[in-house]
Amino acid sequence: MSARRIRLSVVTVLVALLGTWLVAVPAEAAAKGVVTGKVLGQLAGQSAKPEAGAWIALDRLNADGFHDNAYRSGNTNANGVFTIKDVPNGKYQVRIYPSNDALGYEYYKNKWSPYGSSYVTVNGGKVTLANVVLEQPGWMTGKVTGPTTAEMKDVSVMVQDSPAAAVTGSRSTPTAPTTPAPANGPATRSPVPT
Repeated sequence: MSARRIRLSVVTVLVALLGTWLVAVPAEAAAKGVVTGKVLGQLAGQSAKPEAGAWIALDRLNADGFHDNAYRSGNTNANGVFTIKDVPNGKYQVRIYPSNDALGYEYYKNKWSPYGSSYVTVNGGKVTLANVVLEQPGWMTGKVTGPTTAEMKDVSVMVQDSPAAAVTGSRSTPTAPTTPAPANGPATRSPVPT
């Protein structure tokens, strides 16, 4: 093979590779977006304030229907604002964790677990989320009574965003809350001590 033919072959291969790279880079760049928003923190009895240093994680829904945890993430600035760049197109769950231990974490749109949380779709361009307000968590106290108002022992109580939550006894028999509140009053929600 002549030297001229070898040089021509090398140049042809280089042009082909360069052309593929030039076409692939803009397509990849167009397949990414930006997710931005603002996180506020609100302690009991106080107004909401910017939550500096909160951590935002984007969990990508992959082709298998599972989530790639913290596929992209970022933190809020002093004003509670975050911007996460170079987010590939796709559907994401958004988790928000406060820098203040007195506040609770949540999934986007005020959910405490991934079940029923809202997805954010990135399709190039900028996605601006509604403000997220992290609140102070609490706990419940009280007694669980049966239909005869006798106290039930060794039971689990589930609290959810539903008007029809159920209580499961130690015999794993669900009992709907059909009796009036016990004499000592209803369960109460108390703020976390600071």
